[in-house]
Amino acid sequence: MAINNCREQTTKTLSHLLLLRLQPGYLDRLIDSMHDLKRQADRAKTKMVEATAAVKQAENELTDLHAELVEDQRECKELIRFVSTRSLSSDAHISSNTFLNK
Repeated sequence: MAINNCREQTTKTLSHLLLLRLQPGYLDRLIDSMHDLKRQADRAKTKMVEATAAVKQAENELTDLHAELVEDQRECKELIRFVSTRSLSSDAHISSNTFLNK
């Protein structure tokens, strides 16, 4: 298995060396191809960094919104308690007035 791997690599290397010798523009095409691959990798890395920053910003916004919702929920509960106590006291006041008027 290792011998076959070595033979395969040797064959590929020899093919490249022959192409380099026989085709003068082959090396330039290889170099251009490597530069293109590097540019693609750089663009992909930039996009990844931008996407990571966008995700982090969205996470921060969600955290802020969650905190606001928790605060709003707390305030709603307080208002419900306040309205409930006011409603109970006004009901008691109405029923006592009704009793006194009779």
